[in-house]
Amino acid sequence: MGLNCRRSPSADEDDCLQGVHGVEDRPGRGRGRPTPSQRRFIYVLRAHYWSCNVGGHPRVTGHASPEGQTGAGPPGTSRGSAEQPGHRSPGERPRPGLGVSLRKWAGVAGAAATLLSIVVAIALANHQTPKPPSAEQSAIVASTTLSGVPITTPSASESASLSMCIDASGQPLACNAKSAGFVVVSSSCATDVVLSTLSIDTKFRQIDLIASRATDGRCIATPGSVVASAGATADDVRRLAGGETVSVLSLCLATPEGPEVACSLPHTHEYVGQWLPSDGQPDPEKTCLAQARRYTNRTLDASESELLVSWLPGTGRYRCVVGTKKPPPLQKTLWLIGGGPLR
Repeated sequence: MGLNCRRSPSADEDDCLQGVHGVEDRPGRGRGRPTPSQRRFIYVLRAHYWSCNVGGHPRVTGHASPEGQTGAGPPGTSRGSAEQPGHRSPGERPRPGLGVSLRKWAGVAGAAATLLSIVVAIALANHQTPKPPSAEQSAIVASTTLSGVPITTPSASESASLSMCIDASGQPLACNAKSAGFVVVSSSCATDVVLSTLSIDTKFRQIDLIASRATDGRCIATPGSVVASAGATADDVRRLAGGETVSVLSLCLATPEGPEVACSLPHTHEYVGQWLPSDGQPDPEKTCLAQARRYTNRTLDASESELLVSWLPGTGRYRCVVGTKKPPPLQKTLWLIGGGPLR
């Protein structure tokens, strides 16, 4: 009689009720008004259909049937009808069925997925990209070797040094190498011109430096033989060009009689100017006092008890110096020492 609704959830109501209508469509009988017993059976069958296929439960509305059972009449009659889910009276709230529950949980799952995607996006936005290595980290020695000789990766300062210093053939070289020369861009490669380019006042400061040209034509400045023996390199020339006071490049006297040494070594006197001709010149004492004051940035008056101004005589010339009145010897230059302690 068409009670296979639970095994066939896709069957519609008409298919499910086909057995009942078939009773009325048998040959010899026309479709007429169902009997009371048939109407009761149809109501039970419709209730069974909606409970197994939709998940809802039929509601009975209307008036009682003539047989005293509510909702026994067919749908659309005034006697009552089994109200199916999806078909409700105006103002009546629907009962939640299986379909409503599935839609509810589907909405909750969608909201959870959206919230998860937002959290992931925020986490990715806050993720910091690793910073590049610093100059100190870049100075780490590489482990690569070639023919048994370790190869090192130069630091940032060494790379800059390579761009400022070359050897006599013009090849880049670290400034602290013995054969390196500091590249100087100058209108002339004469030593006096190069010193002037490096902002050195040669009337006062006596710097032991030699200027020459590399094979590629560039002008380079290298330490002279006196200061080179004390360990001066092209890196000291680089520091001098940067405005530093570099004692190892200045010329001094180990004793009043010599020899000349770098001012970074123990000494008693320091040159404060070039050789000057003695003929027609003012009194050497006044000239040397003025030069020494300019050189040391001190008054050097009679009350001065640490330094002594003097000059070295020569044939038709003299040279001003300043030295200590008593030991110990100096080990740094007196250039612009001012009122500070002797170095």
